[in-house]
Amino acid sequence: MRTQFWVFMCALLTACSNTDGNDSGENDSGWSGGDLIVLEITSPADGSVHQEGAEVFLTARATGQETGDEYVVDEVVWTLGASSWSFTGNQSAVFDLPAGIHQLTATALVNTKSVKDVVSVEIVALPVELSGSVDAMVEISDGGSFTFDDECKGQMVFVVDGNALSGSGGCTAFDEQIDFLVSGTVSGSQVSGEMGVSGGEENVPFSGTWDAQTKTLNADFDQTWTNPDGYLRIWGIFQATAD
Repeated sequence: MRTQFWVFMCALLTACSNTDGNDSGENDSGWSGGDLIVLEITSPADGSVHQEGAEVFLTARATGQETGDEYVVDEVVWTLGASSWSFTGNQSAVFDLPAGIHQLTATALVNTKSVKDVVSVEIVALPVELSGSVDAMVEISDGGSFTFDDECKGQMVFVVDGNALSGSGGCTAFDEQIDFLVSGTVSGSQVSGEMGVSGGEENVPFSGTWDAQTKTLNADFDQTWTNPDGYLRIWGIFQATAD
């Protein structure tokens, strides 16, 4: 009977010893003492707005949901929605977040488990100054007996500021200076707007493309003014790139 008693006691002590070891540390489920580990992005703040090219500090921390105990974050990978931008590190500054409104995700490794948090950030694009040219044709006709045309080539400057496009320039045709004043919008890779023309009765509409990566602007236009004496037509393209 005494032998059986000691065998029972030894088995009980072994079980208790194994249980005590698990209670004092984290288990494979990523919990610690029954407390779920949660990741929090502490910087940048959710909904914060930053200027393009400015310093943005990236920080994430892991804590217990119930206890508030802080855990060591072994690795953090930062991503921006569908963008190809990414960064690996914690408590680090970055300067290359692209312009736009993004969902910034931090994916961290804590106690061999992966945890995430997401915040929304807006990166405001800096104005981009462009310089380029206009290459157009001007045609004058009385609608019947005669038609004259002449090349109109000149220089243009533009500013892309967020979703707004502005610019100015001009060219010379028939020994007369034609000045342009550009106003338009940028929507993704598309641009559209109007050119005010000196001496023109109406503005000249244009449409084209904007490449934010290469900072290249291209557009074309074609406008005709008519009256009982004939018509005046101007058509062509303008293009510009960042200096």
